[in-house]
Amino acid sequence: MESKILNINNIRTTLVKVDKFKSTKIQIHFLGPMNEHITSRSLLPYLMKSISKKYSTRVALQKELENMYNLKLNVGLSKVGKSHIITFDLSIIDNPYTLNNENLFEKTIIFLKEILYNPLFTEPIFIEEKRLLDEYFESIYTDKMKYATIKLNETMFENELYKYSSLGNESDIEDLTLNDCVNEYEKMMSTNKVYLNIIGNIDFDKVSTIIEDNLNFSTQDKKVCVIDDQEIKFSEKSIEETQDIYQSKLVVGYRNKTFINTKNYYPMIVFNSLFGASSESLLFSRIREDLGKVYFISSSYDPYKGVLFVYSGINKEDKDTVLKEIDKVLKNIINGKISEELIMTHKELILTSLYSSLDSLGAISSRFFRALLLDKKVDVELIKQKILNVTKKDISEAAKTLIKDTTFFLKGEPNDN
Repeated sequence: MESKILNINNIRTTLVKVDKFKSTKIQIHFLGPMNEHITSRSLLPYLMKSISKKYSTRVALQKELENMYNLKLNVGLSKVGKSHIITFDLSIIDNPYTLNNENLFEKTIIFLKEILYNPLFTEPIFIEEKRLLDEYFESIYTDKMKYATIKLNETMFENELYKYSSLGNESDIEDLTLNDCVNEYEKMMSTNKVYLNIIGNIDFDKVSTIIEDNLNFSTQDKKVCVIDDQEIKFSEKSIEETQDIYQSKLVVGYRNKTFINTKNYYPMIVFNSLFGASSESLLFSRIREDLGKVYFISSSYDPYKGVLFVYSGINKEDKDTVLKEIDKVLKNIINGKISEELIMTHKELILTSLYSSLDSLGAISSRFFRALLLDKKVDVELIKQKILNVTKKDISEAAKTLIKDTTFFLKGEPNDN
């Protein structure tokens, strides 16, 4: 796997040559600052992928995708640290697999150029996409785990940008106008940092020339921050809400101040796997398998914010027991009551996941993009060594950094009448 990083027309471009796939992945990312009124920006990619000036109906645009061998066009929203990311994702078959060895890559870049530079913002499309976004927010209430997580975020990060979803806020939707989205588009195209990833069996020189001939952006905002290390004073909080449901949800949020660019990052990765991030985790084996006190339990770690969460589905009467057992598992890790064999098992799980990610164009693209955000190179062997070098003491020290911030309990009180 050979890679090259270039600056082309103010686009931070990553080219990765891999010859084991029959397709090529193209992803372009727009990074802007996260803020409390991100909803108008979140609608943008969905408006832009629907129609353009050249393809003025959904049918016309879809037909063009079909003409390019069913070109896959997807869009996405995400947040990293204090940055909001809009992604356009295209997957195409390689030129040798077309009927007449067409230059499908160049056609795709020209199509992307049309989508980016010639959007057609119309009221009917806006109203439809606005309705779909509103329906998504309404659906959250029926997904009780997602609902509980959002409620925890609203409390734990009350005065922080982190509480906002990459999709924005439900309360903003009603007053949102098409003009708001047009203004966000102009801001995105003129100020956002732009990253372009192209992964496949590509010729670096030919690809670079095609990009240079078709894509160009102005000087971009350099203030985008991908690490959210804002210092916050906090005290432990516990929130409870009752709903007419059978299975209760329990979410616990911790702060740890361990970021992707700090020395404890790799020990925290191993700790998270041990703690709750896999079916081999201590939380799962103790509270699910041994005690049978949860329907499910897992943990996740955000290295761009320095926070860790534990999620579980439980019976309402088991809340106190589950919380005590979570604390016990954490304390045991801090005290080094874990075997070297178990530590190695989790290192192997992490490395298996690492190498598996190299079997997917999307995962390869994501790994290179996240590395570039931190001005780092992707070095799989270095990552492997960092993981293998983590000791029991390192894991204990990482565990010690966890400070419980907020517990949210969605209590089930089913109404059987």
